[in-house]
Amino acid sequence: MPKLLAARAAGPLASQTQLEQDAEEDLPAPHFEGDPTPRLSQRSPVGSANLILRNFRDIPLDTAQLAPANGLVFPADMDLTFTREQMGKEGYTMVGKGGPKDGPFTLAHHWLAFKMDKNLCGINGRLAAPGEPLVIISSKERLDEIANAVSRSHRPDKPYEGVNVFVSRIDTVWLYCGRYRIVHDGRLDEHAQPLPVGPSANQMWPPLLRRAFRRHASDNKDTKTLPPWRQRVLRDWNFETAYDLVLADQELKAAQPSERPQRVMRYLVLACDGVDEESLAVWKANKLSGKRKAVEDGDKAAKKKRSAPAEDDYHSDDDGEDDEY
Repeated sequence: MPKLLAARAAGPLASQTQLEQDAEEDLPAPHFEGDPTPRLSQRSPVGSANLILRNFRDIPLDTAQLAPANGLVFPADMDLTFTREQMGKEGYTMVGKGGPKDGPFTLAHHWLAFKMDKNLCGINGRLAAPGEPLVIISSKERLDEIANAVSRSHRPDKPYEGVNVFVSRIDTVWLYCGRYRIVHDGRLDEHAQPLPVGPSANQMWPPLLRRAFRRHASDNKDTKTLPPWRQRVLRDWNFETAYDLVLADQELKAAQPSERPQRVMRYLVLACDGVDEESLAVWKANKLSGKRKAVEDGDKAAKKKRSAPAEDDYHSDDDGEDDEY
């Protein structure tokens, strides 16, 4: 049963927010007739680019600057899903830095890994397909870390300006989307996305921005030394007193367009410019090695079971008495 129908069957207990999210996930992916090349996704990167530009209306780019090069194709039979271990896991980090600073730079260990819950990594509630443009939304501190990873400045031995990108809904499986570069930098106030203010603020939100804002402003994750994410990110986005979604909405409604600094959403726009074939080969080899090990471990277990002595019809428990069959 599709998610939307399941939510409706649950009756009034299903929240309106959940219904809206499930409805978007149930939308069919666009299909393009007559496409002679089999692809991993039938969605067009141009569609994703247009969607981004409709939501981030101040981005000074056009569709062609967001979409990948015409010659970039991801065939349907390409194996592009990997685990963290196969990616060359550096813990559950957002940035794979290419190895330790005092060691050699390794392309296969250099990547960004994003979950789609707080970013624009897909359309209509679906995970981004390889080659689609991405919008990463966060605090300036985290975006600085991402921009630094894209740049060559932190590792002179890095061969190109750009970075491999993985996206995911969950932590166990990650989809390789290609090699990306920054095409718009919205970290500073003058280039960030202004948030709607005034009495009608709630009706002025572009839908995807509202979803991302809601998820950031509701995130209660914290660390031993830092307050919850919602509190940190709202402060970074120039909110004066709000520390959760309800208070943030109230502050936006009471604010005036002329107030400075403006309340903003900071972000980076990334566009795909190619595929890192060298790193892809390493990740695929890691996956194959893992499969081989699993088969070998299974063979060893089966061989051990076959070589174990057969059990007698009667055997003794710890109490020394024979069991009767």
